[in-house]
Amino acid sequence: MKDLYKTYLLSLAEKPLNLVWHPNSEKVAVIMDPRYDKLMVGVIKNFMQHLNPNGWNLIIITHEKYEVEFSQCMVIAISEKRIYYKDCEPNISVNTYNGILMSKEFWEFIPGEHILIFQKDCYMYKMFDETIYLNYAFCGANCIWHSEDKELYGFAINGGCSLRKKSEMLDCLENISWDIIDKYYPKQMVYNEDLFFTFACHLLRKMVPKKVERPAFAIENESAEDTCFYHGWHKDYQTEEEARKLLGFL
Repeated sequence: MKDLYKTYLLSLAEKPLNLVWHPNSEKVAVIMDPRYDKLMVGVIKNFMQHLNPNGWNLIIITHEKYEVEFSQCMVIAISEKRIYYKDCEPNISVNTYNGILMSKEFWEFIPGEHILIFQKDCYMYKMFDETIYLNYAFCGANCIWHSEDKELYGFAINGGCSLRKKSEMLDCLENISWDIIDKYYPKQMVYNEDLFFTFACHLLRKMVPKKVERPAFAIENESAEDTCFYHGWHKDYQTEEEARKLLGFL
């Protein structure tokens, strides 16, 4: 039911939202996309209407050519050397996105310990319980990973809409590599950053929610009546009835 989400987000983009920068906060929401448009504005307003009153700051990482309408936030320009152009519009590849999130410099630069990563294909239904989820090293929806030969699979944590501790991400990057992961897990079909941090957190025995607990925080291609986040609204994982119920139309 992507049209329901898109229509609402585009309408939300037109509504005013006054953000406040919390100077002593350790909580920051980060969206990275070089294609800054009305849909991205709507997604940002959707998230920040819940997060900002609860002390969360905002960082927007996008192309330098755009003038961001949010004054009380931090704006970071993506280096031109990472950008490619399609129909004169800037973009970054999946590999570039993964490379940025797997760099120590990225995590060290973010001013906060608790970092909520979100993307344009994410939706926030309600505020989550910080007394529970701020304790986790890495938290997000379930996503399926397959081995290189497609015979083995498991459930990783989806990074597209995820809550993480900066110190734990840096610890993973310091102590784990893909070579180490390949010694303990079947070779992967893809080497995405969320798979890396899922496996690294497991190897280092970090605190993450169990598979059955994750839908209470976020969903992708699963159903949950009382979740906080949805990653992949543009893929029509939900039926119309599910979408309308979660959006409060019923």
